[in-house]
Amino acid sequence: MGAPSCLFVISGERGELALATSFLRGQPFAAAARLLVPEALLAAAGPSPPAPTAPYEDVDDVLRTADELRPDLVFLCCGYLLVHEGLLAHDELERLVEGLLGRGCRVVTSDPFLGLTRTTTFADTDLQWALPWKLGWMRELHGWLARKLGGRRRPLEIACIEDLPHLYPTLVPDLGPGDEVERLSFFNPDTVLTAPLGAAVEAADESESWIFVLSPFDYECQKKLVGRGRFARSVAFMLAAAQEAGRRPVLVAPPDLVGIMEALPGECDLIASCPYTELEERLLAAEYAFYWSTFSFSMLARVANEMPVFSFDRGRLARTVPKLFSAGHAAHFGGWTPQRVDSKRLPLPKALEFLAEKQELALRVVRERWQASPAPAEVVERLLTSRPGSDAPAAGAGASE
Repeated sequence: MGAPSCLFVISGERGELALATSFLRGQPFAAAARLLVPEALLAAAGPSPPAPTAPYEDVDDVLRTADELRPDLVFLCCGYLLVHEGLLAHDELERLVEGLLGRGCRVVTSDPFLGLTRTTTFADTDLQWALPWKLGWMRELHGWLARKLGGRRRPLEIACIEDLPHLYPTLVPDLGPGDEVERLSFFNPDTVLTAPLGAAVEAADESESWIFVLSPFDYECQKKLVGRGRFARSVAFMLAAAQEAGRRPVLVAPPDLVGIMEALPGECDLIASCPYTELEERLLAAEYAFYWSTFSFSMLARVANEMPVFSFDRGRLARTVPKLFSAGHAAHFGGWTPQRVDSKRLPLPKALEFLAEKQELALRVVRERWQASPAPAEVVERLLTSRPGSDAPAAGAGASE
């Protein structure tokens, strides 16, 4: 019997493409896998994706690929975001899931909401952060709806995928004994560095670099918090502080901010877009990494390699669903919090060195917890043997301690 065939359907979120890349890297089933991504994400997949990659536009594109590939497993990365980002309507996602199940596929979804979709109501959300780029009157309308609906509506819930197996890149969230959904976590041993980094970092001594990573959503949140000009000035100050410390600053940010920073003097790597593999290489080669979010998928690679990370802000998702902040700390980091630093005043190198040393034990503990999760190949095997009608147990397949 050959390797199982897997199809990955990626939403518009780069973190979900990174999750699929991490799951496939170095695995024996990757050769028989296929990635479907929105056209806008093709560049992020890079010239050497972990599996053949093609764009898709709608449900029919996915189902045609399923007819061609006849996959054993289909991973929706992420099923919730396919709807919440507007790529598919609710009824289209339902037709997709029904079509895949009808073709004999086992369908899985990733879950950045950590199992909270069924218990999160409008009263639990702060929609000004979910929609920071919307016009003021539109945010007011959404706020009015939230107040009227209160605890009666669950804005994150999508019925057709709630009972599918859920996949996590760190640990399975602890949702109590009443949770009957099959939830699996994975840890890919290839995430841990065992060889020199690739060509993206050979041109410079990246060990002397500090990298600053800002997602488009978190950029919108920061602009709402302090204004575009003030935030740009704070970023310019941090990049200049890195230069003064004798480090090469690397900024990975939306094109608008990168364009503003082009006027800065001195050497600075400004990156508006790059494949995830290049971003990961730069992250793993840098001395320190800074984020405007507590939970970013690219942060996981540094933590898995026990490299220090710093955060300026909770980030858009944790601001939108405040209870996700505490749930994320528990599920991703076992209660540990990535070191927060003041975005208005970057600590001096000696202070950063001290703060980095304080993270060493915590990072080792977190990594050991993650390593208790099965490798992707084992997760695939469990999914195939725990499909309805098999004798294998379904729930509790991943590490949840």
